[in-house]
Amino acid sequence: MEFSIDIPSKEFKKHIEIEDNDRIIFSGRFGIGKTHFLDRFFDVNSDNYEAIHIYPVNYSVASNEDIFELIKYDIFYELINKENLDFKKIDTSKVFTLMGYSAKNSHKFLAPFLTLLPVLGKSLLNIYDRLEILLQDFNEIHDHSQIDELNDIKSFFDKFNLDQGSLYENDFYTELINELVLRLKENDSKSLAKDENYKKKEVVLIIDDLDRIDPEHIFRILNVISAHNDQYKEPKFNFDKIIVVCDIENIQKIYHHRYGLDVDFFGYIDKFYADDVFRFENSDGISEQIVAFIRDEIKFENIENNFDFTTLNPNINARMDALNLAYILTAMVKVNVITIRILKRIGKDIEVPNRRLNLKINKNLSSHEFIGIIIIDFFKKMLGGYEPLIEAIKLCSDFKTNFFLPEYRREYIDFLLPILDYEKHQFRQTSEKFTYQSKESKQKIEYNVRYSERRFNCDISDIKRLDNSNDIIQDHEVNYFGVLLETIEKCFKENI
Repeated sequence: MEFSIDIPSKEFKKHIEIEDNDRIIFSGRFGIGKTHFLDRFFDVNSDNYEAIHIYPVNYSVASNEDIFELIKYDIFYELINKENLDFKKIDTSKVFTLMGYSAKNSHKFLAPFLTLLPVLGKSLLNIYDRLEILLQDFNEIHDHSQIDELNDIKSFFDKFNLDQGSLYENDFYTELINELVLRLKENDSKSLAKDENYKKKEVVLIIDDLDRIDPEHIFRILNVISAHNDQYKEPKFNFDKIIVVCDIENIQKIYHHRYGLDVDFFGYIDKFYADDVFRFENSDGISEQIVAFIRDEIKFENIENNFDFTTLNPNINARMDALNLAYILTAMVKVNVITIRILKRIGKDIEVPNRRLNLKINKNLSSHEFIGIIIIDFFKKMLGGYEPLIEAIKLCSDFKTNFFLPEYRREYIDFLLPILDYEKHQFRQTSEKFTYQSKESKQKIEYNVRYSERRFNCDISDIKRLDNSNDIIQDHEVNYFGVLLETIEKCFKENI
């Protein structure tokens, strides 16, 4: 299932192109699709950006280990995989001069990287050929090197080893990454010189899922990035931009838990972004694709008499059943009851079996005669029962979106009243008007019952405020989730 990213792409493109916006915090709730969005954004904009995307949450690292060392190895790994990086043109002698050590010892420098590949969750097989070229280039330099003061050079190298773990660390891998990133930029500049229409790329580092790692590691990463910027006034490792991906609300909670509620979080965090926190939101894109997902992929087994979600055209206001389901799913994603990851795992074949209803009146009716019951049974199956479903709907009570037309909410309630108020109307199909008073949603609903295509439905004439004013409630103010909650609680309480 692919979600449209048109709207957030325009917003993020505008944000990333702000002048001097070289440090970005990209914030959004867990499971909302941040990684998916960034992958697609930088793929679509590959003519403008060269992205290095790393995931520290995948590292097998203890809380007392220095995660930044692993980040460097991970960046190095990703750079090696860049096909447009010509190792033969890299000034590796400069790297070793900066480190003050002979190229003959390149295998010693690379040993920690190779040893820690499993910790990073990476495979040597994917980069073996590229790494071999780099090692050969390192060793060739030795034939042209004239190093006499070996003891002094070793002392110089030892000093750098001692600096490992400091805020201003600058070891072999730091210098090597600096050189590789610089080479990416220089290769890009040569392309620019050959083609006047060629647009120079920016090299971007993306550190994903920051709020899902150990707090000690979170602040280590942030502090190293910030210390480098304070000292050199530019992003670390020669990157043009560094993007940190997280839920800023989670980072704030972790910060206060660690340092206390009285410590100013925003005074701390504002040095980690250059302009402002970018808050990722894609409700409309999610809504659009949820509708398409239900229409095209979910097949309900054993649904009788043409109740088929797959026949819905979401642009035609003729069938509201699938849009109703999509509306609830969108709300649940919005309030983080379910995530896009969970949504994608929903199987293509979901069985909603027909069953006899347990009613207080003498009526022999089945669940498939009520669209509202089918939808409730679907969410019960998805969430694991009535209790989690009730809690989920409570969280959705204030959900608003521009994707679904306001009048849909009124029509969704049509599906609920046949079961919610059945003791009063007793399924009588007449022109008689009935009134349901919803305490949860503070609404008074006037309706009559009808039966068509072997399903019960209602026609609502008016929805009014449940107060002395008796004012008519406009479509955009209709409280659908309040009525849905009462329906679910009634089914649960009466074991309908």
